[in-house]
Amino acid sequence: MHHRRVAAALAAACTLPAAANELGTFYELGPRPQANRYAAGLAVLSVPRYDGSDQRRTLAVPALSAQLANGFFAEPVNGIGFNAGTGRSLQWGVRATVETGRSADLVPGLGRIEARLNPGLFANWRVAERLELRGALRAGMAGGGTAVHLGGAFDLWRAGAAAVGLNLSVRWSDADYNQAYYGLTPVQAAATGLRVYTPGAGVSAVQAGISGRMELAPRWTGFGGLAWQRLAGDAADSPLVRERTSPRLVLGAAYSF
Repeated sequence: MHHRRVAAALAAACTLPAAANELGTFYELGPRPQANRYAAGLAVLSVPRYDGSDQRRTLAVPALSAQLANGFFAEPVNGIGFNAGTGRSLQWGVRATVETGRSADLVPGLGRIEARLNPGLFANWRVAERLELRGALRAGMAGGGTAVHLGGAFDLWRAGAAAVGLNLSVRWSDADYNQAYYGLTPVQAAATGLRVYTPGAGVSAVQAGISGRMELAPRWTGFGGLAWQRLAGDAADSPLVRERTSPRLVLGAAYSF
């Protein structure tokens, strides 16, 4: 049943991001495998064009995964890093994850935010058979900002390779991050016709969702998820925000080998 565990790990990894500028939030590949795992597939995400936008964009993300028995992993959503946890209840380590940035044409005059890799830390603690607590820190984001994510995942139902779960998370971001994505400098305000806005640090978003996976055929696993994000604090009050609450959708399939 090794191939089931490989595809299931990749399916769990392709959950919904907590921000439109992130591919993923938490480490979700699970414990170190006893043998190296490899899988490939495709995930299609429907997310706002930027946090607070009333328009949407669709992203196709290659779901390529390598998870080694020595703790190293590489995967587009979870990033590239090392899981130092050697047991099944506690996973923790370092990684670099993708920040997709913001295109210059999303809000004319606002300017572009370049894509980059964010160094960070992660920790997951399975406190009960069905409940896992999660945390992640991402540094070196736009404007030199930092974001901290805290959340949990609860398994509603499991049967073999099939599973359905609930996910909750909250994001705290510093003033640099919030200025980059929700603020407007005098130059940006003049170019966009919006007012100058300088947000501070604080809780900037909360999210709740449901995700699931099932075996489609030998070595093939299908997965999907639906979540709602609500902007909060200074982020929600930004002149750039058109909708404070927005849905996010992901669908995909993975093949293990």
